[in-house]
Amino acid sequence: MEIAPGHGRWTQFLKTLCHTLILVDLSPSCIDACKKRFATDRHITYHVNDGTSLDMIPDRSLDFVFSFDSLVHAEAEVIRQYLLQISRKLRDRGGGFIHHSTLGDFPWLIRLIEWSKRLRLYRRSTFIQQQEHWRASSMTASLFQAFCTEADLSCTKQELVNWVGTRFCIDCLSTFKKGNSGSGDKCAVFRNPKLMLEADRALWLSRVYT
Repeated sequence: MEIAPGHGRWTQFLKTLCHTLILVDLSPSCIDACKKRFATDRHITYHVNDGTSLDMIPDRSLDFVFSFDSLVHAEAEVIRQYLLQISRKLRDRGGGFIHHSTLGDFPWLIRLIEWSKRLRLYRRSTFIQQQEHWRASSMTASLFQAFCTEADLSCTKQELVNWVGTRFCIDCLSTFKKGNSGSGDKCAVFRNPKLMLEADRALWLSRVYT
């Protein structure tokens, strides 16, 4: 299942890796766009939700859940509700990958953004906008781990990354699996403030080889 696929930027790759793919998005226009784009792919099903509900998905029916560059805008309670439901929808050996915000780890940056908005500087400053990228201010990497534990999931790895225009790791790539074994194994967390440089390098290489 892919949550918030938009117009299918990642769906085009995911659809080749599974027998059944379920797309869930808050936006009817995004779901309509995906239906048109992937009209010939009969193994894809589509659902419009309310931004938190996964009631349309049968329990214990999913092997993998994926979301990239969408739930970074979701506040902490939305992420929590999704994880609680995902736990019920996953099979015993299921897992997932979710890209979410860690802007909450930078209270000073949040204060700067709020200050710029009060002084009506925000819309005129590309620099300040790039430090936020409309990320959810209540979400952090440690909260994601706590939500996983609450939902009987194990957060296994977290890569803290930057985004376009900022060196601050305001995003996190979290992987998790079904079940909390209680073995005491800690989540492996590492920082990568050069993700955008890696992305630029990969883009350049792709053009060289294609």
